[in-house]
Amino acid sequence: MGIVFHLSQKALALIMPLFQQLPSEPQSPPAVAAAESPATAPNTGRKRRGHGRWLLRALCAGFVVSGISWYALHTDPDMLPDEFDVETTAALTAPPPAWDPVANPAVLFAFDMPELDLPSMTVEARSYHGGGRADALSIGTINDPFYLRVVIDRSQQPRSTSFYVDLARNAAQAGLAVKRSAQADELSTKFGILEMMPATLARATENQCLAFRGKALDGSVNLQGWLCGDDMFVADDMLACFLDRLTATPALRERQIEPSFRALDKNRTAACASALPRITAQN
Repeated sequence: MGIVFHLSQKALALIMPLFQQLPSEPQSPPAVAAAESPATAPNTGRKRRGHGRWLLRALCAGFVVSGISWYALHTDPDMLPDEFDVETTAALTAPPPAWDPVANPAVLFAFDMPELDLPSMTVEARSYHGGGRADALSIGTINDPFYLRVVIDRSQQPRSTSFYVDLARNAAQAGLAVKRSAQADELSTKFGILEMMPATLARATENQCLAFRGKALDGSVNLQGWLCGDDMFVADDMLACFLDRLTATPALRERQIEPSFRALDKNRTAACASALPRITAQN
């Protein structure tokens, strides 16, 4: 369409002089007295001939514009002369991420669950350009009867004030979509009070989940994630139990965080007393 516009501008530049040469609208002839003879009446033939020339020029101009437009639409842009070069619009690209993935990340956090024979835990990590790191711990997958994902973010990246927006962003990073969500509630853990929200996450199928988010250690750590699976597992005491058992491993070299995690163990709630028997009963 840029070519059509360019050629149309050329066409207008050619035909505008034709219209500029047209005479102005003829003035009405003076009234003729009733007694005036036909020989002295004004000649209107020239006026009709002037209108005919105007109509002819307008038709010619229309044919010129139509022909150029058809030529532009049916011509390869590479075959046009240099004067018809059309500027190409740059493609829109997303800005680069503010982090880099960590290859073969060390396990800095784990769940202290000696009572359970848990499936293998997977770890993903990212290092932020502005400093800080986020570790994502996952047990199971979205279609399993039990699927837990906990992200420990020690960066100072801005967080949304909307729980739903945060959840949608984190779910997208895990290849999931948020289909529905309900009213947020509070969840008591050893880290303090966290936000908790029932949500439906989906990939191929929909799954009922409990999402959570909150700050710990005076705001230096952001916790977020979800627990999905069967109804017997997706409960607030089960989620609180696993968060209470989240601990730092000796691989964590940040001295200001490792002892703080250990010190929080004294704040564990009674959630595991009711949650663990439901898991062990299935084994």
